[in-house]
Amino acid sequence: MVVISVASMWEITIKSRLGKLTLPVPLAVLVERHRQESGVRFLPIVEAHVHAHETLAGVHRDPFDRMLVAQAAAEGMVIVTRDPLIQQYDVPTLW
Repeated sequence: MVVISVASMWEITIKSRLGKLTLPVPLAVLVERHRQESGVRFLPIVEAHVHAHETLAGVHRDPFDRMLVAQAAAEGMVIVTRDPLIQQYDVPTLW
């Protein structure tokens, strides 16, 4: 099952508003399209993720990437990434 963090969605909206990313349609449309076409699930940020974030080493400075690591740690998930900083955390990565 593919899961996308709402932290990633949040980061996309920020980059879009800053003009660093152009979306072909509003993010809500993209999300619903992916939900219907591929069955992707979206992972909210919950209290356990915040607590996991609190214990992370300061390897990565990007708050969104740190939340992805915290979510993966708390949920026992694999992160799909090529980011070498994320790969330094004690979470499984793929790519």
